[in-house]
Amino acid sequence: MTRIRLVDSGQIDRGGKPIMVEARTDHIAKAFAPLVQVEDEDVERTVANFGGTLYFRPPHFCYAEASDRFIVRGVEYEADGREADWHHQDSRHRGTVIVLRRHEVAHG
Repeated sequence: MTRIRLVDSGQIDRGGKPIMVEARTDHIAKAFAPLVQVEDEDVERTVANFGGTLYFRPPHFCYAEASDRFIVRGVEYEADGREADWHHQDSRHRGTVIVLRRHEVAHG
């Protein structure tokens, strides 16, 4: 999977604000658990929420910022916040998890 993060290019625009560019880095996830939720907004509109959870184990960690995007199996998602620690029921630290989301509106 690929993480897309906006980083400062070191240049500024005419308004004095930093120019941000995409930095893409490849990471190795242990697993991806997809999730799909469909909600009927009204008679003519349905919203499908796609997403899932990425699981990372040592030595292949990945960290996320709320503005990061991820490409998993050819589909682009947004990070739903920062990464979290992944603990097993025996309380041992297993790695990190990142929750992803994507919304699609379908008109009926």
